[in-house]
Amino acid sequence: MGIRKPRWHRSHPTGKNATRLLMAALAALVATLSASAQPPPGEDPNSELGKWFKSLKNEHGLPCCDVSDCRRVEARLSDGHYEALIDERWARVPDDKIRRVENPTRQYIACYMYYDGTRDSPPHFFALCRFR
Repeated sequence: MGIRKPRWHRSHPTGKNATRLLMAALAALVATLSASAQPPPGEDPNSELGKWFKSLKNEHGLPCCDVSDCRRVEARLSDGHYEALIDERWARVPDDKIRRVENPTRQYIACYMYYDGTRDSPPHFFALCRFR
């Protein structure tokens, strides 16, 4: 006869249930991130404009942006700093993110993302492209 566990003893839910919960959380995270990584409507990542987005450089001279990061925006100068209208809110763009480049759109382009998966906080800017 083996040792029997008391009836009140239950095993911890660390097996299949924990794995399922982890997989569901990962799937939700991937869905959130992939939804925010889509190119703007009507923009082809392989077009000339898509190639221009990929040619943008950050303040260190390294590639910073892609079609999925960049949007045409309204921008304004306020108290000596640029602001971009993102999701119906004016967001201050850090001075080191401003790029004065040949811009084929002749509009302001903001390249940004949200780190926390929501649109509640100010975005993290990669660049705000002005036109020459």
